Formats: sequence, C-alpha cells, structure tokens
Amino acid sequence: MTGMKLLKMKLNNTLNNSLIIYANFDVGFNLGSIPKYLVENYEDVILYSIYFPDIVHNGDSNITVFKKGSLSKVTATYTSKSKDVFSVILYYLSFFVNLSSIRLRNLNKNIVLISSNPYLIFFGNLLKLHTIYIVGDIMRISKNNIISRLKSNITAKVLGCSLKHADHRWYISRSLKNYFRGSNIKKGFVQSLGIDNNTKKLVKTEKRVLYIGTFDKAKGIALIDSVAKNLDKYQFVFVGGNATYQHNNTSVYTPVVDEVQLRVLLGNYNYIAVAPYMPDAVKYLGDPTKIKQYLSYGYPVITTACVEFSKIINKYHAGIVIDYSEKQLYRAILTIANNYQYYVKGVHNLLNAYYYEDLYKPVFKKQFGK
Repeated sequence: MTGMKLLKMKLNNTLNNSLIIYANFDVGFNLGSIPKYLVENYEDVILYSIYFPDIVHNGDSNITVFKKGSLSKVTATYTSKSKDVFSVILYYLSFFVNLSSIRLRNLNKNIVLISSNPYLIFFGNLLKLHTIYIVGDIMRISKNNIISRLKSNITAKVLGCSLKHADHRWYISRSLKNYFRGSNIKKGFVQSLGIDNNTKKLVKTEKRVLYIGTFDKAKGIALIDSVAKNLDKYQFVFVGGNATYQHNNTSVYTPVVDEVQLRVLLGNYNYIAVAPYMPDAVKYLGDPTKIKQYLSYGYPVITTACVEFSKIINKYHAGIVIDYSEKQLYRAILTIANNYQYYVKGVHNLLNAYYYEDLYKPVFKKQFGK
C-alpha cells in the first residue's frame, strides 16, 4: 500500500478509538448540535465549554467528560466576571494549560480537537493534536482604533494559521469556502449545520415576536425596536442584550439566561422569530446559529437575504426573507401572524430535512470514518 493510501486511511479513521475534545465559547457551543452528536455516537468525549460574560447564555466554564454516552465527570475551570483583554488572555492560557494536561494524561491515545474558534485550534495544532476546524465566520479587521485594529489583525493571523495547519477544515457554507479559494489553504469540505428538534406543542393562541442575542446594530436590533414601537398589537420579547442599549419600554427585555430558563421563559406561545441582519457580504458568509435555534423551537423566522441559509427558509416556506427594511419587517410579521400554521408546517418540513443526526451520519462516515 502506498504512503498516500496509508495517510488517507489514517485521516478517514480519525474519530475511531480516539479521545474527542469538542471546545468552544458559550456563544457557539451548541453549534449545530455537534456536541450532542459526538456524545451520542462516540465512546470517549470531552466537552470543554468556555463561558464568557454578557453574551447570551450565562454560566461557568467547565470540562465535562462522557464515557460511552454517559456523564462521567464535570470539572470547573477558569471563568471571569469581566471581559477585558487580560481576562481574555487568561481564558486562552487556562485552555492551553488544561489541554496540555489532557494530552499528558493520554499519551497513548489519539486526541482529536474540534472547534470553531481559531485560537483553540491554534493551540491544538501547537500540541500536535489532530484538529478539525469548523470554519463558521470571517474575522473582520476593525477600524475603530489602534487597539481594535491590533486585536483584529492578531485574530486574522491566528485564523489563517489555524486554517493552514488544521487536519480537516469543515466550512459551514459554500460562500465561506469560496472566500478562501486561492489562498494558501488546503482543501476542506462543505456541510451546513444540522438542527435539533426541540419543538413543543404551542397551545396558546397569542402570538409574540422573539429576538435572542446581543443588542448589536449589525444584527438588526434597531430595526426590530423601531417596528416594536409601531406594532403594539404583538408583544416583543428580547432575550440577551447589554446595559448600554436604550430599550423600548413597551417590550419585554430579559437578561442572559441558560437554555433551561429560556424554554420556561418562552412558554407555549406562538412566536415569530426575527433575525434581520444588516447586509454585509463578509460577516454573514457563515450560517448564523440564531436562526437554527429559532427553527429548532418550531418558530417561523424572518431574516434578511444577506444570510445564505435564507434560501433554505424560502424553499421550505419556514418564514419570510426580507430586505433590511422597517416596512418589510412590519409586513412580514403581519403575514406570518395571519398565516401562522402554514409557516409552522414549513418549519417542520425544514427540520425533517436538516435533522442533525441524519445530516451528520453520512458526512462523519465519509470524512472521519464513522
């Protein structure tokens, strides 16, 4: 057997009989239900969750060990209550130390690190682990000030290095892979993120409008808030946010909560979920997890055409795709409210097509040998 064939066999059996570490910051931890899929399908899995303050979810960083699908051990690790530069450095330093310790305790095992964070992949490459980089976004260069530009430039360099040296590159959209075409990057594969089905019976007839996430202008928060002021027929529920945003007093604003608290908070109302991203050809080459979180709950989605997944929403009639326009958002909310069951049916059809387990099995078998 040639050396090329031996290498291919090694790569195609990456996850078999390996210790798998899935690591991400909280904002993207449940990316496409990948950690759930790993725990359900592999024997030796570590989930390393890093909780950063003031995002959408709240909690403590921890290392959770699973053996044959069962919880074995949970260990707390570094968590900061602030998000200054020093705290960020400590987060990464803590991760590197813990990852090195896991490596030393498992010298006889093949260790696979999976993450969508370029810094975490960088550390995995540094420790000679087998790395699978889930490429989910583009790190843009900020022009706000010298410090921002410096941080963004460092991140861009780390991203490029991680892409170049990762053993596998998993692009979550065709646009992302095309973005890196022509650069000195090895080939990777494209696979959209799967969706879990967390729907429950919506027994209440009252309709509400839902937004989950940071109150960022680029994510359409100002547009939503403006519509909320002129559409008092429906209650608007905002989950997440930050202290500096000026709220519309007629809406309900809830601070960061965990997943269990969120489901209790949402109850059984008929929500129309909104994600009107501002058009930006670079930032939204990815596959925003917010949209798939909405769909997993069974809620029709209103988003903008700058998101690649908007084509799938249109295809299954799982919501409405709009331009970044207050008038169009206003009309879309009314259209879905007046035809709610039609769009809910579309959501369920989309969930069947993108159910994470059915979506990942052939991909994992082809790319990683199982």
